Amino acid sequence: MLERLLEHLRYAATLKACSEQARHPAERRLFMALAAVHEAKSRTLMRRVEQTGVAKANTEAVSGRGLWAAATGQAGSRARPASPGRSRFPMSGASSRSR
Repeated sequence: MLERLLEHLRYAATLKACSEQARHPAERRLFMALAAVHEAKSRTLMRRVEQTGVAKANTEAVSGRGLWAAATGQAGSRARPASPGRSRFPMSGASSRSR
């Protein structure tokens, strides 16, 4: 399950990078829409992993960087923790409360 979660996070990061390089606005929107789909799937899987308790054992192996940083290779970056009303994925445009 963690492998699928990391795959979706990698796909989302890759699609966002592609959207930044896209020349046409329609391409950018398409890449961002696909990234949002993968982010939604990763949020669902993340909840499942947290509920099963598997996350505790495996996230310690990532040395506290978080799953997003581990999946995208952003080891040194310190992301701002999300406030309760904000999405974990700010680019998706979907709030965690709207679900």
